[in-house]
This record gives sequence, structure tokens and C-alpha cells, in this order.
Amino acid sequence: MKKYSVLLLLFIFVASAASAQMWKLIVDHSCIPKDFDPKKYTLLVMHLPNRNNLEKTSGYATKSLQKAFEKNYPYKFEIVTPDQLRTDSVKYSDTSIYKFILLNSFTTTEREDGGYKKNLKTGLITPNPAKRVKTTTIDFAFYDFLSYKQYPFLGARNSFVGPTIEALTNAINEVTGNAQTKE
Repeated sequence: MKKYSVLLLLFIFVASAASAQMWKLIVDHSCIPKDFDPKKYTLLVMHLPNRNNLEKTSGYATKSLQKAFEKNYPYKFEIVTPDQLRTDSVKYSDTSIYKFILLNSFTTTEREDGGYKKNLKTGLITPNPAKRVKTTTIDFAFYDFLSYKQYPFLGARNSFVGPTIEALTNAINEVTGNAQTKE
């Protein structure tokens, strides 16, 4: 019996480690500008708009983005709106500080979500009424203000910004040779 318990624990450990690796986001390194130096430039990050009204900021999503950057990105950054870029154009036109902006693309899809439920009294399994569920995924791309070049999207489309920003920071550190330390 003890032998089977050890084998079961070993299986669970290997399965969970493999599962963690399967869900690790990978950022395409060619999507990061070769001359991007996070220690030299303050990265501008475009706010996340409301998915129902693109002219407005999604307070919750942008706050999540802010927290994800604060937790994972040890360099200088500013989250901005298009209005801020227009109204404070003198400040943001200084490409010795603000050469790059991280743009975003988000996709919202709807699907039917139902499933089944079990009645604990009778034991019957019945379908749940289907509901329309919206899922939004986000990806990011660099834009170089000096060369007017937009780089391809990172390829790390996800519903959670935290893992995406962590993967982005790791990729930036790999490309630039920087160690990840909070400044």
C-alpha cells in the first residue's frame, strides 16, 4: 500500500509540474524591438478601454494592468490614454525618454455556457440553462515613435494580464540581457 501511495504522489507531482509548463506563456522575442532598453526608456502603456465603449477607460481592467506592471515589470512605465498623448504631446514627444509605447489588442467572444447539475436529493443529473458568457483576451505590441514602426503582437493572448506582463518582462530581460530587479 505504501508503494502505491508513493507512486500516486509522484504522479501528482509530475502531472502538476507538466501542467504548469503547459500554461506558461511564451512571448515571441522578435516582437521586442532590438534597441528597447528598459533601463533607458520609460515604457508607455496604452490603457485598456471599456469593451462596450472604446472611448472610455475600463477602470477595473486598467487597474489590473497597473498592478500587473507594478508586480512584474521592474522598470519605469506610465499607463496613458490617447487623450493624454494628445494633450501632453510636448512631454510624450521626447523620444529620449518615451521612445516606445505598448499598444493592446483585445478580442471579446461570446459563447453558450451551460453544463450540468446534480440534484442531491434525487441523484438526477440535468442540464443547466445555457447562458451567454463573454470572454476577453488581450495581446500587446510595441510601437516605436521614432521610426513609426509597429512591431507584431507578442503572441501571448490571454484573459489575465498578470501572466502576460510577467512573460513580457521575462522576454525583455532575455532579449536585453537585464536581470529582473526592482529599481
